[in-house]
Amino acid sequence: MAGTDKSIDSLRKAYQNGNLSLYLGAGVSVGSGLPTWDKLVLAMYFSALSKHAQRPWHLYPSYLFATAEWHLERSNEPLEITARKLRRYYKDDDDFMMHLWETLYAGFLDGFSSGNTAIDPAAICTGNPTLAGITQLCRGSISGKQGVRTVITYNYDSLLEIALADHPFQAICKSTPLGRGKLPIYHVHGYVPLNVTELTEQDIVFTEDQYHQSAKDSYSWANLVQIQSLSSSTGLMIGLSISDRNMRRLLDAVSQMPVETNNFALLKEPTWKKPDQAELQRINEKALSYFYRFEVSGIKTGWKTKFNTKDDEWHEQITAIIDEVHRVDLDQQSFILEQLGVHPIWFKEYDEIPEILASIRT
Repeated sequence: MAGTDKSIDSLRKAYQNGNLSLYLGAGVSVGSGLPTWDKLVLAMYFSALSKHAQRPWHLYPSYLFATAEWHLERSNEPLEITARKLRRYYKDDDDFMMHLWETLYAGFLDGFSSGNTAIDPAAICTGNPTLAGITQLCRGSISGKQGVRTVITYNYDSLLEIALADHPFQAICKSTPLGRGKLPIYHVHGYVPLNVTELTEQDIVFTEDQYHQSAKDSYSWANLVQIQSLSSSTGLMIGLSISDRNMRRLLDAVSQMPVETNNFALLKEPTWKKPDQAELQRINEKALSYFYRFEVSGIKTGWKTKFNTKDDEWHEQITAIIDEVHRVDLDQQSFILEQLGVHPIWFKEYDEIPEILASIRT
């Protein structure tokens, strides 16, 4: 598409001028088997329950995450509430952080508790093409001359740091001077590296309270780093859905600044699964229940009889709404993103991401 080609050209030019910033979300790490924040919360909760049960049992990572995914599709409880429930199972902050580390890297651990320090950076990239593409962009950087200027990640993990291996970088999770000639990797929600010596809960944004505290502190190092980067460099968001409220607030603030911003986001085109006949019938039954409520409230209407027949009128009522929402969805999402100063680059399949990243570099 012409719009996509123009966006790639802008990103390529920024890369050549050393003015490209990357913003990384959970979609980058899931390719290596790490959980998203919602699955991490549930997996920690399930694991804590298993350890404190009358008959404790060991949960294997694959079943832990698969069960968390199943539960997410069916539970209506806000995950912030589940995160609060977690606190009662830990004797102190150190205990909590160790369990978070164990759950986050469950698939990377030798046995049940020790980190695998011999992870091959090349192997991580082979199994995660998106991470490989990001790594290649970073490795092609020459400080102040070309390539990636800054990486801002909303992930706790150190997969990018492992993949970069001997390339000069500096992982930053608090206000710290940047070393000369190093690529900064800012962990604005906290940093929980695989090969860790010490962790404190103050290092991460995990609970609802911590999130609100981070969002309302306009002059925190994390917010200042994001605003400065969003307003002064060309940005590319990868693995982000722009659903983070604080992220949208920052984008909105930057879009109102008297500066020209140039930020892009790689996003999967929304897909819709049309409702089958059984689902349509359930929607119709729900609609009829509303007619009954209208009647018992004293509202007399002949609509109920009309749509309680076997003709296609009720079917058309439902499908017309669903089809129109589907038709305008991509355009509406693009409009909202443009209002925030973000130009979407839509793709149909995830395996297109490495190709897009390679086209920026070459």
